[in-house]
Amino acid sequence: MKKAEAEAFEQQLLQAVADLAEIVNDAVEDLQQAEPDGRAERDHGGTMITISTADARLRIGLWLMGAYGQVHGDTMILAGDVAITNRRYPTELNAANLVYEQIGDRMGWQVYRFRPGMPARARQLPVRTFRTYPRAGA
Repeated sequence: MKKAEAEAFEQQLLQAVADLAEIVNDAVEDLQQAEPDGRAERDHGGTMITISTADARLRIGLWLMGAYGQVHGDTMILAGDVAITNRRYPTELNAANLVYEQIGDRMGWQVYRFRPGMPARARQLPVRTFRTYPRAGA
């Protein structure tokens, strides 16, 4: 990657993180109208975002670049997964994947369903294939 391309990519990455932070902050404000104990927490350098109440939790885990591979011609800048839990089912369920990519003539966050076996509501979400690689040491 040339220096100019690397700088442009870095700017897009910073914009992706800023856009997601704004989305999360807006969501928490809306959530607090119904659930005053709703809050957001960020850890692991901002790669893990948790929105929670006393009864439920939504976790967004951003994948560091390279964990999903860069494909020539693909506009994906950053990706991650969304997991959910609640007090009745404390085991995390993978709910969706998030991708910051070109949508029409601009960059934005897109939600993709996690797998075809999801409930009918989730089947309305688009599907995206991610390249996977073995983890280091695996």
